[in-house]
Amino acid sequence: MKLNNEDKKFYIVLALILISILIYTRPQSFGSVMKGFNRNEIIRCEAYYSLREDIDGKAVITSKFKQFDTSSEDYNELLELLSSAYYRRHISNFFIGGNKGMYSINLNPYASIYFYDGTDTYEYCLYGKDMVIGKRGNKYDYTPKGRTEFQKKAVEFINTHGTVVEENKETY
Repeated sequence: MKLNNEDKKFYIVLALILISILIYTRPQSFGSVMKGFNRNEIIRCEAYYSLREDIDGKAVITSKFKQFDTSSEDYNELLELLSSAYYRRHISNFFIGGNKGMYSINLNPYASIYFYDGTDTYEYCLYGKDMVIGKRGNKYDYTPKGRTEFQKKAVEFINTHGTVVEENKETY
């Protein structure tokens, strides 16, 4: 079967698009997904943890605001845990240029981590199906290697480490 020039061009363009998508969604390290993040420049690390339980027919939401001292062993262990996974950028980011801005939280409990370097804020949100990671204004949706199991492990780490600054329990 001989291809004409138009068919050849079509297949070349198709191959380039597929290669671009494969490169775009390749597994990346924590350092690669947190562009500009320098652990030595982080001056504050905070986390938000939320657990929803049904008790006596009512929703009870326990939330904890936590801090991790950037010179503590807990903080170093947190960064080691986050660095132990590889992350794949969602294909949807390829077409919309970043985080879609809508979140579906289907992990219970779930957590978010915020790193501050004095100028920028870096977010690392463990929501279940999607993870939102990156510098504010330049975030992307990712899936970690280990998917939900990795996220559950990280959320449990946040629950059991760091210093509780505030804890709330609300019943609905």
